[in-house]
Amino acid sequence: MSTKIFNGYKLPQMSLKELDLFIKKSKGEIRKAYIELGESMLIRKSIRLLDLFYIHGGEYVNEILNEDVNFNSHYSPYFLAHSDLVEDSRNSEKSGMLADSIFDLKSSICLFPVRGKILAMLFSQQRQFTSVWDSIEGVEEYCYWNNSDKPEDLSDSQWNRRKQDWDTALTGIGIPSECGFIVELTKGFPSLFDMKLKENASKYISTIDSLDTRASTYARNIVFNEQLDKNMEGIDKENSNDVRNSTYKWLNTDDAKNSMVLKTEELKIILIPEITLDMLKTKFKDLKII
Repeated sequence: MSTKIFNGYKLPQMSLKELDLFIKKSKGEIRKAYIELGESMLIRKSIRLLDLFYIHGGEYVNEILNEDVNFNSHYSPYFLAHSDLVEDSRNSEKSGMLADSIFDLKSSICLFPVRGKILAMLFSQQRQFTSVWDSIEGVEEYCYWNNSDKPEDLSDSQWNRRKQDWDTALTGIGIPSECGFIVELTKGFPSLFDMKLKENASKYISTIDSLDTRASTYARNIVFNEQLDKNMEGIDKENSNDVRNSTYKWLNTDDAKNSMVLKTEELKIILIPEITLDMLKTKFKDLKII
């Protein structure tokens, strides 16, 4: 039977009180990364919705939102972005698809007391959470697999010890939640109450693309979609992929490049060059349209 435990760890032997303190500390550290990731995602989506509102208007913004989220001119880009990210996260956690993992912010550890040590498995789609967990004092990598060669820096006896420990931990059908106990670390998208964007917003806004880059990116998409619509006239679904591929190739032509340059300059007049948190918290109905 093939065994592949790539998310395995070893913790020191602890008393229940020590383990409780360790879990609380670990959860606190990972939640910091969780909040920071949420803040960054919220700022980026808020800016995108603000940009698209200026370019296309509210009806277009409504079309790109999740089904259960609706555009309302009395909402701000900040509030609308948060509502949409909450749905993104909820839908991603339900689907469990890797393609949606950017929005899957849930994480947990499963603990197994085994012969003088505690084994653990970390479940998370976010590298930031894994990096934090790996850096916590007392956490030691303890993976095991039997479908390929062992790591060169481990002896046969060390590798066999890992096998025995994991065989002991994952008894029966080997489902972690049935063999150990689960500690939930994070779930869903962070609430607005948990975020401290008043203090941290400038840090995230400073990493956002410049006006030129934003305008150029939107211009490319607009020019592509306009040309695709023209090319798709009278084309059946069976040939739609061929038309899309040929339109992508068309973007490298001088005609397309000239169109993108003109559209970029047009958008640079429409878009806001320097965005602030106060602007993102302004209701759409109160935003000044140029």
